[in-house]
Amino acid sequence: MSTGVPTRGAPAASPALGSGKARALGAAGAALSQAAPAAGLILALAAAFLMGLIPKRDYLYLLHVDEWAHFDGALAVLEPGNLGFSQGGFHLLLAQLQYVTGLDWFVLFRWLPPVFFATTVFLAYIVGRRFRCGLESALLA
Repeated sequence: MSTGVPTRGAPAASPALGSGKARALGAAGAALSQAAPAAGLILALAAAFLMGLIPKRDYLYLLHVDEWAHFDGALAVLEPGNLGFSQGGFHLLLAQLQYVTGLDWFVLFRWLPPVFFATTVFLAYIVGRRFRCGLESALLA
């Protein structure tokens, strides 16, 4: 039965040194403990990107009426002399991306949702890291 007091002849465990297993791992253990969150973040970002891509995997056109509305709004931004767009921020972003890159509209609407989803997961990780729950925040986003 242990009373918490070291017996004669048994060295007292120092809390500053940690467990023998942690000391044995040394630098490799420290590198592994730093690599684990990075690997988890990469897996979370990849999963978010793939989940965002699943609905459009086999379908080349726009899926939802909101996508068609945003498509129409972005086209209206690009029309010469038309300054009466209602949701300028997102429509302007879409119009500028299409204008600068020259990509087809359907390519933009196929690949932007997974990119936005992965970006949201990364931002949730950054904000969560300030509260010491970065990877958990990324996985729950």
